[in-house]
Amino acid sequence: MKLNNLLSASTAGDVITIITNMKKITFSFFALLMAVLFLPSSALARETVTFDFAAHPWTETVGNITEPIVQSEVTLTTTDGGTATRLYSGTNGVDLRLYADGTLNFTAPNGKVIEKIEFTGTKFALSVESGSLDSSTKTWTQPETQVGSVTFTATDKTFLTKAVLTIAAPGEAPEVVVLPTAANIAAFKDLDTDAEAELTLTDAKVLYVNGKDMIVEDATGAIDFYSIIGLTATAGQVLNGSIAGKNSLYNGLPQFAKSSNTDVATVTVADGDAPVAVEMTVAEAMAETSYLKYVKLTDATLVLDGETYYLVNGDNKIQIYNKFKLDYTLPEAIKSIAGIIIPFTKSGTTIVELAPIAVEDIVAKLTLPNGDVTSLLLSNPGFEACEANTTDLSTAENAGVDYTEQGWKVSASGKYSNAAVYEYGSATILNSV
Repeated sequence: MKLNNLLSASTAGDVITIITNMKKITFSFFALLMAVLFLPSSALARETVTFDFAAHPWTETVGNITEPIVQSEVTLTTTDGGTATRLYSGTNGVDLRLYADGTLNFTAPNGKVIEKIEFTGTKFALSVESGSLDSSTKTWTQPETQVGSVTFTATDKTFLTKAVLTIAAPGEAPEVVVLPTAANIAAFKDLDTDAEAELTLTDAKVLYVNGKDMIVEDATGAIDFYSIIGLTATAGQVLNGSIAGKNSLYNGLPQFAKSSNTDVATVTVADGDAPVAVEMTVAEAMAETSYLKYVKLTDATLVLDGETYYLVNGDNKIQIYNKFKLDYTLPEAIKSIAGIIIPFTKSGTTIVELAPIAVEDIVAKLTLPNGDVTSLLLSNPGFEACEANTTDLSTAENAGVDYTEQGWKVSASGKYSNAAVYEYGSATILNSV
């Protein structure tokens, strides 16, 4: 026998035993497979069904929705509001647009219930009669009495890119959610858009708080904690712990968005040092790794183009954006400026912006007039306020300004009866002494 040749050390009885055991194993596996395949539907685990309106795989065309949409046996039926419910293609892609009084009805297949629906979109104004709807997370959860169908009514414009339904068997125990963990902010921002994870916060400093925006930075990057109700902190305070949320992008702006699993109780807040802007070049500040960081620029020229100001260095430029509505007027020239780096993406193009967070962060570049600056600027011809060691001058228009810091050089006579002011960056004396 060939088998005996292969197993020359085995007896015929050994071979028969091996073959018999293999038959037993094969039969056991086959029986197990059949048992799994023919389990009743009520015994199968829950599943998720996605209506991806942005990709709309059920149709190649966009426009008014005139018939039900079916995905994995779940049916979506719509009605029109003041304007027809439709798939709309805009500059940022395709979404489902529902207008006031329009409805969405999701119906599960027979013998199934809808446990949860998570919506994604740029505008959200839906109401529902059964279950619980959290508008801040755009999440609906089932009522105490489980349902296989749920209807939402628009109270205003609602633009949706996705709806993810959790479908379960009647009486199935609530889903135990185990989220992936993001070790830091950089890892969280690397997640797919709208992916959910538990973010670990390690000495994450709050850079700025304004309305619903809380800009937070750890050792790996920065992100905007947007509208996280219950998380209260001020600039300079430090966050530790962990918190669940979604990695969201708003016109290219990285956001930590609330999810149905967000719990602020797992985050501790402690006092820390005031944030300090990190000095960068314009080119460095434009890098994606600098988004939402608090940076200081000293290598930029202020350029007005129409009604928009830019910080320019060579081919690199950053737009100045008063996102936080500060009351300031930009000078003719700047020595330095600091603020939060804000990306703005539209139609695939990203504009990098700098948003000041304090008026004091905008430092003008001082200029002295040509001519006899002694008579033009100095309040006291005797130079009683002029100190030769510090070159700290008290002047009529710039009391107490340190001109050396601004790049000027001043020298005074032994009796402080007169002084020479040198031209910026040179040895040329502008006044006679």
